[in-house]
Amino acid sequence: MTFPSYLPENLILLNENDVLTEVYLGSQVSDELFTIWHNGELLPIQGEPMDYIVAKENSPLRIVAKHCVSGQEIIIFDGSLYGYDAMFCDDPDESTLLSLPLIQYGFSAAALKLSFFYNIDYENEKDNYEFDEHGDVILINGCAMSWEDVKRNGFDAFTLALFDNNENELEVVSLELA
Repeated sequence: MTFPSYLPENLILLNENDVLTEVYLGSQVSDELFTIWHNGELLPIQGEPMDYIVAKENSPLRIVAKHCVSGQEIIIFDGSLYGYDAMFCDDPDESTLLSLPLIQYGFSAAALKLSFFYNIDYENEKDNYEFDEHGDVILINGCAMSWEDVKRNGFDAFTLALFDNNENELEVVSLELA
């Protein structure tokens, strides 16, 4: 299963093909529910039942899921570290990242659906990347990442949906990252 290396291994696979991996985090049935925390802002979209979480201007978006019982926090998305743009195009100002507190999204605890899109053909473009002496890829921030993790973490789009009490899927994040 291809999904970002920073996510836990116990995700429930919903769909996987060459360009899309969809997974569930949690379950309404088992009461494995999470609240969503973010450092962005809310954007109402006409015709959509929920406000979308978007990045604040000049600040990478960070989204964390917090387990409603244990309090365990799981990074769902960090726009300063993951996704194609963060890895190869945008070098964020670290002081901005540290100054943005996480705020809770106004929805009760829910199961989450994460969708990662992989439309970049890394193997065909491998010659375009800079590698260090260990064979790891040099990212824009100067850090190195293994080739396999680059392919997992360098997704080019991401969506996050939650499920209401009637099991309706409500999208709250949709990001183009390349």
